[in-house]
Amino acid sequence: MAKSEDIIQKQHEFEMWRIQETERLETKKQNLRRQTRQMEQERMQLNIAKAHFLRQQEFEETRKKHEERLLETKRQILEGELYKLAEEKKQFEQKKSFYDQVDSYQKDDIRKKPASVQGALFFAGVNSQSSLKKRYKDLLKIYHPDNKCGDTDTIQEINREYKRLLEQMKDP
Repeated sequence: MAKSEDIIQKQHEFEMWRIQETERLETKKQNLRRQTRQMEQERMQLNIAKAHFLRQQEFEETRKKHEERLLETKRQILEGELYKLAEEKKQFEQKKSFYDQVDSYQKDDIRKKPASVQGALFFAGVNSQSSLKKRYKDLLKIYHPDNKCGDTDTIQEINREYKRLLEQMKDP
């Protein structure tokens, strides 16, 4: 009987060992499943973070390209405006030089020439009453004594010549 008790004892031990080993293996299996789920979740989170990072990187690259195009457009506009400004300055300087010459000519020459010589020249090329009146008004604006280049003698000569030409144009 001792042999059969030994066999039963060994079977019982084996059965206990098998149950313990099954429990241990089952616990390891559950731990592995839990770790697998955690790793799977971490992988999904990493994929989401990777996708977010790639979208963010793509957005930043697009924004950078857009800003570069915008900056280039602004640079071109500024260059164009600078060129226009330089041209306008050049034209302004030319006009200023011209008007300075006209001003100095009017100051110097008008007062030195006798008024009787200038009367006919003021209305040269006038061939109608409307153009005569327009020229007369323009001359009054220029040579009125209150103006910088104004002269009383010149105004008197302009008035005489205007009246003479007005009478000539009314006769026909």
